[in-house]
Amino acid sequence: MRLALPTASGWLLFLFTLISIAAGLVNPGLAEALTASVLLSLLLSSWIMAQLSLFRYDVTRGRSQEGSCMEQLSLPLIVTNLASWTRGGCVITEKCPFVSGGKVVTAVPSVKSRGHITVERRVTAIRRGVFPLRKIYLSVGDPFGLFRKTKVFRIPSEVTITPYADPSVTVPLNSLPSASAAIEGRPLGAAGSGYDFFGVRPFRPGDEVRHVHWRATARARTLMVRETEAAAVDKITLLLDTDAKSAGCDPVENNFEKLISLAHSLVSSLRNNYCRLTFITWFNGGIIRLHGDAAGICGRLTDILTNLEPSSMTAGELLDTSLDDLEPGSAVYMLSMSHDRKLLEKLELLWEERCTVRFVLAPKENFPVLIPGRRRAVRTESILNEPGMTTEIRVLNFSSRLGEAVK
Repeated sequence: MRLALPTASGWLLFLFTLISIAAGLVNPGLAEALTASVLLSLLLSSWIMAQLSLFRYDVTRGRSQEGSCMEQLSLPLIVTNLASWTRGGCVITEKCPFVSGGKVVTAVPSVKSRGHITVERRVTAIRRGVFPLRKIYLSVGDPFGLFRKTKVFRIPSEVTITPYADPSVTVPLNSLPSASAAIEGRPLGAAGSGYDFFGVRPFRPGDEVRHVHWRATARARTLMVRETEAAAVDKITLLLDTDAKSAGCDPVENNFEKLISLAHSLVSSLRNNYCRLTFITWFNGGIIRLHGDAAGICGRLTDILTNLEPSSMTAGELLDTSLDDLEPGSAVYMLSMSHDRKLLEKLELLWEERCTVRFVLAPKENFPVLIPGRRRAVRTESILNEPGMTTEIRVLNFSSRLGEAVK
């Protein structure tokens, strides 16, 4: 059990008490004895009141919320007074690594006899991840402010903070605007270039002979050709660079976190669209490839982005291992912290596969470490074009708006 400790005023009174006792021993007298007695009595009575101030106090957790970066969430606590008298105010402190400053300090008003009060602690999260919460410190002092008593409540819990998702980020989709929708909202197929059988129609000049449907031709006694179904569902591929050597040093506002926020924003934008989404990155010691309907894999992608850490794989190596997974005609988003000529040349090959390539670059020099009292500034272009390259490079810095990166 922790003992009540002196405050700054308590240490000062303790020093004066020692001086008065020493003076009384050196020069005995009534005035010196009374002064020392009064100071010592005040010191002891304040310590006893502080020591008993948290007697029959109890703290429990309310239902904590899961939150996202740059949004508020609630961490409620229930403070109960089990004593038969009204208690004065107190202070609750808890270590929370996901908030600015790393801890939450909250003042609690007085609690009536055998009553309780709910403390709605609303905080703004600035870091993503899964964070354990273990100890709550309840502190109160004596009426004179000379001592402070702290009681520790061990109440394990866990809070999940997902990456920031910018609502202004939208993914331009390339489905045929004339495609009609089914009752459940999925786009219906249309005739065009694809692989699945759609129907037959009369031969038109320019049709290839290999598309002639001979059985239908025999029945109709005129040339009929086979039509395939056009791809009415968009194909999106998202590649996320995790190279630790290219990541910035600032613990909160660095280029790696910026790309994770952009990736989560893209995934959130696609959640309500019927499209095939492929997500490729390095996670938990190996390459992870998620493929499926965007709405179906959105939850799993959010979990990965919440826990993703930098790795030893470079952007070039990530692209090399992903080339076989890229479908022709898909929109490829390359989110990288570095680039070179060789990487761009590999991306150029995707254009030959009818892919649309969007390259977003977040170099670490554009994310200087945040120093209190010092202004951060970088000079960089928002768009780069390498000579002889088709791929346009969108460049991000610490103040870039995510919605502008994918337009």
